[in-house]
Amino acid sequence: KSSPYVLHQLVPALRQAGLVVEVQTGWVDDLVDLFNRSTVYLYDSAEYWRGRGVTEGFGLPPLEALACGCVVFSSLNHALADYGDPGHTLHQIGCGRLLFDVERIQAAAASPQTWRPSRDRLEALLRECSEAALLERWRDAFAHLDALEAVSGSYLNSPTTWRLRLQQLFARLQRVVNRLPGWPCK
Repeated sequence: KSSPYVLHQLVPALRQAGLVVEVQTGWVDDLVDLFNRSTVYLYDSAEYWRGRGVTEGFGLPPLEALACGCVVFSSLNHALADYGDPGHTLHQIGCGRLLFDVERIQAAAASPQTWRPSRDRLEALLRECSEAALLERWRDAFAHLDALEAVSGSYLNSPTTWRLRLQQLFARLQRVVNRLPGWPCK
């Protein structure tokens, strides 16, 4: 699920800089073992999910990597933005310059302890993402949905994505047409 940026630009640049980079191309039997043997974990699935018109689910692989002590560099899309605090819990890639990403990843590989989240911050994050905490949030969400269901009346509707895009296109076209001599007609 990695982005073309990671696979075709960042990984070759990291290898050229002398780092050992292992790209996972299939199923991993023991993800925890892989993370325990790793120093830095790269995760950028933003383009993958955007291209499919869906969002990142729960962002578990980066969270698991953090729990195993990896320094995580990632896009901050969808669920990853829920706990990805740039520079504190994980580090954003693919939003500036390739050399900027390479230099930061090299520094993290050389001195991971200075790039990892603080113990207190990580423990708080893992508590927030624990099964017990998630179950409590789900119970609250279901209670909210039950309360919604108990209220009579019709549901609110949002326009479909294609309708929103069409309306935006028409609005842009209208602004162009309104700049033409003699427009708008009165």
